[in-house]
Amino acid sequence: MIVRNERDRETVLRLINELDISKPQNIIIKQYREPRTISQNKYYWLILKIIGYDTGNSKDELHEVFKAKYIDKIELLGESINGSSKELNTKQFTNYIESIRIFARTDLNIDTPNADDKRLAETYEYYSNIMI
Repeated sequence: MIVRNERDRETVLRLINELDISKPQNIIIKQYREPRTISQNKYYWLILKIIGYDTGNSKDELHEVFKAKYIDKIELLGESINGSSKELNTKQFTNYIESIRIFARTDLNIDTPNADDKRLAETYEYYSNIMI
């Protein structure tokens, strides 16, 4: 449940008060974060296609490389593994994409469009027919 106002908070407190405490209960409360948007996701994969077109790498290969480079690792069963871009909120995902764009420009000499570029629709159209 997302608590956005006093009424929501009262509902949560009522639900907690109604819990059957004869058995252990597990309650997790964490701050809500907006998930990345569909348009952000579409833009991200476009950026990877553009980079892949120039480097010869697949967008899936680049996805793994950039996750390893820019997303914090997590511990799972005693192993350190790459974090997931799915866990990033809208701000974090924007920063992640911008880090990739900066890397592409400075290290690979590949220019990628801004998310608000007026020709972005044309760029989507062009790269939609390219298999990478």
